[in-house]
Amino acid sequence: MEQTAILLDEVKINSLRNYKADSLKFREEFAKTFNYSKPKFKDIFITKNYSSNVPRRPNQASNSTASLISVDVLSVISLLGKKRNPQSKLQQKLIKKEEEQYLDNIFSKPMVQNLTGLKGDSLQTFMQLYRPNIDTAKYMSDYDIILYLKKSYQEYIKP
Repeated sequence: MEQTAILLDEVKINSLRNYKADSLKFREEFAKTFNYSKPKFKDIFITKNYSSNVPRRPNQASNSTASLISVDVLSVISLLGKKRNPQSKLQQKLIKKEEEQYLDNIFSKPMVQNLTGLKGDSLQTFMQLYRPNIDTAKYMSDYDIILYLKKSYQEYIKP
């Protein structure tokens, strides 16, 4: 049997990520963490069902002063403690990651390269020096971003 070579045409694959879909999926995956809130004052009290007909111990009788209020000790510690809950720390990290992804999306290399003509190390340096902060970027429209990049580029090339 004779072996023959088959010549294949070149195929280019470009991955275009949809930032909004990625962000929604990220929020969905970590919904429990994003929706976490620190316990509030009202959360430290334990609600009791006084209408049940289950016999109670003497210290839990419905007319006892011990049954007036019940407190969840762990919630009190969490409410008064200075250390952050691990859930809260994770929430902060996830929000920071989402903000970084948003900035990467609006301040992308192809966009900056297209507007400035920079390449290689000069592009990298420009992107590090003139990357907008998240508070500014949240309120910028596409037009504002283009103006910001052009103004920053003029400042960058100025001797």
